[in-house]
Parts: sequence; C-alpha cells; structure tokens
Amino acid sequence: MTYDSINSASGEFAEFETFVAVEDGQLNVEIAERINGLELYYVGELLETEALTQLISEAKGYSNDENVFTEESFEMLASAITEAENALESSNEQQEIDQAYTNLEHAISQLEEPEEPEEPEEPNHPILDNINQTKKSNNVYIYEQEGNTFTIQNGVINQMEEGTFIQLSNGKVKAFLPVSLLQLGEEIVFSFEEVESSVYQDALSAIFEFTLLIDGEIVTEFNETPITLAFDVNKEDISDEDLLRLVYINDNNENIEFLEGKYKEDKHEFSAKVTHFSKYGVFEIASDETENDDDPTDDNTEEVNDESSGDDGSENKDTSLPDTATNMFNLFVFGILLLALGGGIVYFYRKKAEKE
Repeated sequence: MTYDSINSASGEFAEFETFVAVEDGQLNVEIAERINGLELYYVGELLETEALTQLISEAKGYSNDENVFTEESFEMLASAITEAENALESSNEQQEIDQAYTNLEHAISQLEEPEEPEEPEEPNHPILDNINQTKKSNNVYIYEQEGNTFTIQNGVINQMEEGTFIQLSNGKVKAFLPVSLLQLGEEIVFSFEEVESSVYQDALSAIFEFTLLIDGEIVTEFNETPITLAFDVNKEDISDEDLLRLVYINDNNENIEFLEGKYKEDKHEFSAKVTHFSKYGVFEIASDETENDDDPTDDNTEEVNDESSGDDGSENKDTSLPDTATNMFNLFVFGILLLALGGGIVYFYRKKAEKE
C-alpha cells in the first residue's frame, strides 16, 4: 500500500473497522480499531540498539580497582563506554550505533594486564661475600673458586687485614688486588676477558683485558696501589727467561709498555705489577727493544734534579766553591811541631848536665 493509495482511501471511508484475531496458546484477543480520517505519519526506521546495550553492560563489568589492567588500556575502555552511551541517547543513525559497538568491542579486546616487574637476575659468576670463602696464606687471601668475573662485597673487605691482598684466578692468570684499593667502594666487580690471540703469535701466554669496577665506575689507574698479575706461560716456548716481559697492549694492538717481573720456573708463571688496566700478555722482548728513550719502564726516565735555582729565578749550574786553598797551614803546623821537639831536647840535656 502506497502513501497515495492510503490518502485516497481515507477520503472515501468515514469509518474504518478492522478485526484482528491474535492467537497465543489459549489466548484469543480481538482488537477493534476505528479510524476516522486516516492520516499517515513517517516515523523513520527503528534502530537496532539491543546488542550495543548488552555490550555496554558487559564492559561496565570490568573493574581496575586492583590494577589488574594497565592504566592506559582501562582509560581507553572507559572512553569507549562513554561514547557508546552517548550514541544510544542521541544517535538517529544505525551506522553511528554500529560504530560505537565496534569501538567498544575493540576497547574490551585491548585490555592489557600490567607486566610483572622483572626480578633482578642473579649473577652467574662467583660472589665473595664471606671471608670464610677465602684461605689466608701470609698476606694473601686466596679465593680458590675460578671464574672470569667476580663480585666482592665491602663487608668482606672490611674484615681483611691492612696491607693484604685478594687473589682471584680464572685458571690462566691470577690477579692480586690490594685490599686498600678495594676499600674505596661498597661493591667491587673484577673481570678477566680473554682476547683473541691469533694477532699475537709471539705471545707466551694468553692475552687478557682486565676491568675493575668500584660501585659501577670503571677504575683504570691505581698508581698508589699497584695490582700484581701472574700469567701462566708456555715453558717450551721460552728461549731466554731474562727477556720475559709483561707487555701492555693498547687498543690499536701496539706494544706500549714492557714491564719486568719475576719468573717462577716451578709454576711456569711470570708476574709483574701494573698501575693501570688494559690488555696484557707475556712476551720475550729483546734488550734493544726495551732500552730506548721512550720506554716508560726505563729507570733513567725520571731523573732527580739536584740543581737549585738562584734568587733571581735563574738556574745555578755550578754551586761548588773555587779551589783557592794552599799548603801554608800545613807548613805552619809542621814548624810548631819542630819547635816543640827542639825545646824538649834542650830541656833534656840541661837536666842531664845539672845532675853531673
């Protein structure tokens, strides 16, 4: 039935009666409608809102009182709920209702649980936190467990005697750390890192780079408290023990410093003191390589200047007195001795004459 046909019919019928029988089980209902002057009103299409209403109810069931969701994802859900409720109240378009449903459904799916804080990983290297873990021999506390990295707690350091050392080893090299150096911080981390040695074909030991961290800060120089390094060496490759040197190698793989030390034949071990950390290894170094002006280990590189300066700031190159002495004083003394001797002789003969 079209709009025009209904309009036409309304003009022809003064009364319009319709009997509708609705049967629902045992219920029979008769509906009588009387229409006087049929009029048509366009009220538009009915909106489907039931699904959105149910989803809003579901969304409001989520709670974040116990922080089970991340704050960001739960705020996004709250915003989507508000948007959906506004659409139900004021929207006349099914498309807007559907879009609000989609947004709310997406917000629910994006609820995220907060990540649990990661527990700090326990170090997988030896930790020296009890002095009983060490064995004292003379002035050295020996930590017998081997490793490439060690953590030392300050509480252990404070229990050690002054002037002693801690010995750490990775099986190829030992480090003797002065207790006085380690007292500077609460936590000490010391590590050996073996360096690819194919570049150093003449090395008689493994090449290691050493690192010392005190409270997280790298310590590279320790002039007042040298650290002794003792390397295992290949005995069969040694041609002259007197030429053994601990060599400091810089980042450009250049041999910078040659340090003399001690070789213990029974242990096949060469040790030397260092005052800074970098890469080190044991080599045989010919004497002409060590005796040069640039060798920082040369005993003659730091000469003591005994010369003094004058009041005017100029340098006195010769502070000795001129040689002006003569033999006059010696002759004077000799003459006095002769006079004394002569006087004694005269006195002796006079006494002798008086007795006769």
